[in-house]
Amino acid sequence: MIKKSFLLLIAAFCLLCSSLSWADDAAVKTLEPVKLQLKWFHQFQFAGYYAAEAQGYFAEEGLAVEIRERDPNQDYLQQVVTGQADYGIGDSGIIAHYANGDPIVALAAIFQHDALVLFSKQSSGIISPYEMAGKRIMYDVTGENNAPIRAMLAEAGLNENLYSSVAESFSTEELIQDKVDIFAGYLTDRPFEFQEKGVKVNIVNPQNYGIDFYGDLLFTSRAELTQHPGRAERFRRASLKGWQYALDHPEDTIQIIRDKYHSKLNLE
Repeated sequence: MIKKSFLLLIAAFCLLCSSLSWADDAAVKTLEPVKLQLKWFHQFQFAGYYAAEAQGYFAEEGLAVEIRERDPNQDYLQQVVTGQADYGIGDSGIIAHYANGDPIVALAAIFQHDALVLFSKQSSGIISPYEMAGKRIMYDVTGENNAPIRAMLAEAGLNENLYSSVAESFSTEELIQDKVDIFAGYLTDRPFEFQEKGVKVNIVNPQNYGIDFYGDLLFTSRAELTQHPGRAERFRRASLKGWQYALDHPEDTIQIIRDKYHSKLNLE
């Protein structure tokens, strides 16, 4: 009798485990797959999204998120508009696209300011946009990621016929080796890189010339809002929760970026 009861207990336990396993599998299968297209390469600039994925915040909202690194040969905004990605990270340039009729919707502004600035060597004597006429300026010529730079140059009376725009190679060596005169990059990481290489630079910031807007806006397409009601709000909620975690636990998040996303930046 005892043996029979024990066997029944084991059978019930196995049935329960099987049910739980099936429930877990069902939960995984019901997660909605979405794609987030970054505007740049993997680094702490996108820490909140990595944290939201790693800490399960996206999963809690029923989402399985694929975080895609920038492909320099593609326009990240058009990837969202055409449905290649569901969400994207943009800057002030998306306002120009919106004004021109592109079906996009901003969901959140992550940075208070756009971090894109221009760098020149201190030895060049180029300390403002007013010394940039006839110079070789390297910036992102794909899409509108260059909006603050172009606006600052225009404010200084420089249209694209008055300087040479050079397609971005994403390497500071172009400036260091004098292949260009001015180099566009983010204030968050490029000064550290120049310092490591022992190169003294001037920083020309559009904010100092009246060009100031939010940086790294989370956006989506109107089609996403229409076809999947409520999903954008869930994505936004999990993303902001992830940002709070990343800012509270920067060291942990840095390790995630290094280990899982293989950022090309060094740990320092």
